[in-house]
Amino acid sequence: MPALLRTHRNTMLTKPRDITACRLRNRLLPALQLCPDLLEYLFLLGASLETDGYHRRRAVLAYSQVCHDWRTAALATKSLWVQLTDFDDMSWRWNEEMLCRSHPLPVKVGSCTFPPRETNSITSEMGYLGRIRTYRLGFADESWDVLEKKIQEPAENLEYLSLAYVPLHSSKTNRPWYILPRNLFDNRAPQLRRLKLEGCTLDFGAPTLRSLTSLTVLNLDAIHKLAPSAFDWITLISTLPFLTDLLLKEAISSVTSLSDPHAQLSTMPSSKTRLSRLTSLHLEANISAVAAFLKFTILPVPHNLSLTCSDAQPGAEIEGILEAFVDVLERAIRRQRETGNTYLPLLIYARSASLSICTDERVLGNERDLPYPSSSASSFNFYLDFHAHRSGCWEPLLTPVLSAFSDPVRCNSPPSVNNGVVSHITSLEMRLPSCHPALAAFLRKATQLEALVNLPATLTNNLLPELRFAPPHRSHSPSPSITSNTSSSYTLAPLPSMPDVPLPHLRTISFNDDKSAWGVPYGTLLSYLRWRSEDAEAPLSRVVFRRCLLLDEKVSELEGIGVTVECDGEGVRWQNF
Repeated sequence: MPALLRTHRNTMLTKPRDITACRLRNRLLPALQLCPDLLEYLFLLGASLETDGYHRRRAVLAYSQVCHDWRTAALATKSLWVQLTDFDDMSWRWNEEMLCRSHPLPVKVGSCTFPPRETNSITSEMGYLGRIRTYRLGFADESWDVLEKKIQEPAENLEYLSLAYVPLHSSKTNRPWYILPRNLFDNRAPQLRRLKLEGCTLDFGAPTLRSLTSLTVLNLDAIHKLAPSAFDWITLISTLPFLTDLLLKEAISSVTSLSDPHAQLSTMPSSKTRLSRLTSLHLEANISAVAAFLKFTILPVPHNLSLTCSDAQPGAEIEGILEAFVDVLERAIRRQRETGNTYLPLLIYARSASLSICTDERVLGNERDLPYPSSSASSFNFYLDFHAHRSGCWEPLLTPVLSAFSDPVRCNSPPSVNNGVVSHITSLEMRLPSCHPALAAFLRKATQLEALVNLPATLTNNLLPELRFAPPHRSHSPSPSITSNTSSSYTLAPLPSMPDVPLPHLRTISFNDDKSAWGVPYGTLLSYLRWRSEDAEAPLSRVVFRRCLLLDEKVSELEGIGVTVECDGEGVRWQNF
């Protein structure tokens, strides 16, 4: 560099022949002898290794500035520049340049729908609607007119559209109602597969919707009867032949009762509609809306099923939902067993005014506490949530759930195993504020249960003693029905046949509360383990303590009974300081 600076001005490389000579000499360097195809691969590989947009932009710009040949190769790689379009953080001038360099490749516009986009930005972006593949957009009231006009133009490459209404001034009484036009994209969006709408809805007669495989609608005004009813949604879904994923959250009107004067009886289906293609269904609405949807549909066995019901209370609606839920669950269990997989986890989680049921292993305790490895997990994830108005209402909600899970399955099974879904559960976690009166009778039917996961100290005190004794029918006396103290309509019928020892396949109990490692809960556990080992001749093989401080003498005491003790020693107890 110093020698270059001392060179006389008229000897600098300013003439075209000198620049050409320098370029020819540079091409002799090993790094500059790579062929254009290899350079294109290296550029794309380097850009893909960058974890964020900022460093990706810097890397691509650096590649294109090394030399003339590299710049030519970079500019010819259109898929390199299409990655640099960023309508969220970069200026419109930048994006326009990237759109020109990547023409005619499809582009992705927007990564979020909040805050709402300015009207002029929507106009500019929609000018490239023919090239947009993924479009996420949040709009305000003043932008709707422009947006409504633009989405009536063709979108040949559009695959995913996400629109969210973002009110700048919230109003609980005079909320505007935005509906996508019937001639959406001029009926020319052949690649459209996924549609997500928040705060706005769609015209059910739009031909563009016929190609959808995924539909998500969120946060419609169900309270003021602006949202479609369950019957309207069923009618729409029956016209979408390729729909596999459906999510409706606060998007179903609660006007579903026949006695409601606002109900449109003409839209009520004459028979049940079979939703044969659905693999994922998520409904979150008032319990009457969810009950009406399930009453008039025949669900397949999806991989993901989630039902969330507000204003829940015991009655015909919750029984109808449980009947549909258990029916799908039973069919899923039978299908899974045909593949040789017998693993079925279950989580029962209650709070003051809500109750949740889940079969997803990912939310069930610690994977090290489960009897099966993750590779053997169930192939379906089912969620069922009930939310009541008043606090302290979880017990009346749990009673019909236990009853539904204990009813005999509708299949050609021997009477000894025809004990309902509970007889197929292999791992059970119960996060309950207290011990429900019918819980012990429910667990006696869990003949395949192998693990009690994260057993609370409250249930240890009240539940394990109940599971030490033989069922009442062994005394050759009539077996009374076990009912709760909430409603006489929910009963748990006695088992046709039950083993001599409750939970005969139970091998593992795990705890995640330090209270379980000392005092009365620990004494109850110790007594239960001794009874299983000495009297019942069905010993447990493993006890797990997570986040519990277990003393060495207690570990030795448990190992003396013949169980393997696992403890992470992470608990802290004030008595030990």
